Amino acid sequence: MDLHEALETAALYETRMRTLYENAAAGARSAEAAALFRALARDEASHQAYIAELERHLEGGTVPELPATTFRAREAADKARLAAGMPASLTEPDGGELSALEEASRAEKESAEFYRRLASELPPGPATAFARLLAIEEGHGAIVDAELDLRRASGYWFDVREFDMED
Repeated sequence: MDLHEALETAALYETRMRTLYENAAAGARSAEAAALFRALARDEASHQAYIAELERHLEGGTVPELPATTFRAREAADKARLAAGMPASLTEPDGGELSALEEASRAEKESAEFYRRLASELPPGPATAFARLLAIEEGHGAIVDAELDLRRASGYWFDVREFDMED
């Protein structure tokens, strides 16, 4: 895949993710769920803008800095707990938030795999840019998966088993 094609495909991934999160926010029944989805949508929108600028910069031999991300998976777990207060009733099939999180998890993994492949196949400058996007998308995936764990009462938060009285 050449660089132009990689950038076009990356823009499609980011558009898909932004739309997924915007739709999830619009359909959310709780303010906490809507806030989480809106924050993720803002991050994806900033990635779209970054990708739009990336080709111009790479032709000049530079890699622009990524925009700031709302989330930093393990460094700021407290921020990720934004959604921790979602009522358990939202896990009902008709609530929509659980299915939106499941779809987001699949989409984040797919996007991350795409960026991982580009980071390993493209020349150093573009590879660096896509490696940066990969790191952010992996962080989004960790946040979404942590929220899924919480909602499903799996006993894990960010891949760490939580304490319970039976331990």
